[in-house]
Amino acid sequence: VHPMYQKFWKAATTTTLFSIRIVSSFTLATSNRSILATLPIHHAFKQKLPTPILIRPFFGFRGGDSNNNNNMDEQSRTALYAKVMWEEKSAEEIYSADSKEEFASLDHPGYSMESDPNTNVGGWLAHRADLQPKEGEENPPPCWIRDEVASMLTRYDYSTMPIGRPPRILVLYGSLRPTSFSRKLAYEFSRLLEELGCDVRTYNPRGLPVRDPALEKELKVQEIRALTLWSDGHVWVSPEMHGTITGAFKNQIDWIPLNTGSVRPTQGRTCLVAQVNGGSQSFNAVNALRLLARWMRMPCCTNQSSVAKAWKEFHEDGRMKDSSFRERVVDCAEEFAKFTAVMTPVADELTDRYSERKEKLEKGRLLTQAEKEASKDTAAATATKKS
Repeated sequence: VHPMYQKFWKAATTTTLFSIRIVSSFTLATSNRSILATLPIHHAFKQKLPTPILIRPFFGFRGGDSNNNNNMDEQSRTALYAKVMWEEKSAEEIYSADSKEEFASLDHPGYSMESDPNTNVGGWLAHRADLQPKEGEENPPPCWIRDEVASMLTRYDYSTMPIGRPPRILVLYGSLRPTSFSRKLAYEFSRLLEELGCDVRTYNPRGLPVRDPALEKELKVQEIRALTLWSDGHVWVSPEMHGTITGAFKNQIDWIPLNTGSVRPTQGRTCLVAQVNGGSQSFNAVNALRLLARWMRMPCCTNQSSVAKAWKEFHEDGRMKDSSFRERVVDCAEEFAKFTAVMTPVADELTDRYSERKEKLEKGRLLTQAEKEASKDTAAATATKKS
């Protein structure tokens, strides 16, 4: 029996007489209309069925008794399918950008509230953890975004705009401390942007090695690069340390290449910058972040946030206190959602450069800086020989 069925069986043991529809890949390859066979799952596992077999939720998983009563709802069917499909993949496959469609899937395992305890990957929804009901309580805790701000936010139906879908936002923060204020502020941005209808993924920098080309295959490196390719825009939040951004934050950007062959991972993606201070208000970190974004060819949102004496601006539960700083955070998130929705559909046109078109025409693709330097050395060596 194919391992897929064994895992599917384990996932389906809570249902009775669970049924699946089986589609031969040969049939799919030779006809636009597929022949569907519906079998009770307990029979399916006793047979050696032709492989490869494709199982998809839209083929109609059915649960309940033999008369198909008490059907599983669509959400349960999709969740069950996702669990089985992702369990078939290794961590390297899951957190790789090789399949853009799979990495962008809303059922990606990275959409969890906790990172993997061993690898630190995933946990992209860690900003939701503080919104969950506490143990022994039914209702979620108070949330200033939901209770005070949500009704006044400017919202758009992204499906009717040129972008055609929710903007994809990657949120990065620059501290590993358990009480990190940059993380607390980053989470508030994540919650606000979700309230504004964006698809948000917050990256956990823990476990990301110091930049070393020999470590490019590390899982945390693959994850941040894949997230960058997935994103339409970034939110960057760093503490100010010694008058600039932290090494923990800069290290994340250092792992994102300016270009990989003909692909520029950050070019045209939008950026929102913010900082937290332990003392009086400063703008050194946000200025450094803007410089960094310009170098990475990312247009910055005009608004920005700098939270002074951050230790006074957050409650014990990590949520922001009501203040002018908090209002600026809302302003920034609202503006950034609009900015990204408008900029994303035209990013390719705005970054369509003459010099790059010429290089692609002559070389077949964009060369890396190392390749350009090697080409210059070769040309110089050839000229020397001729002379």
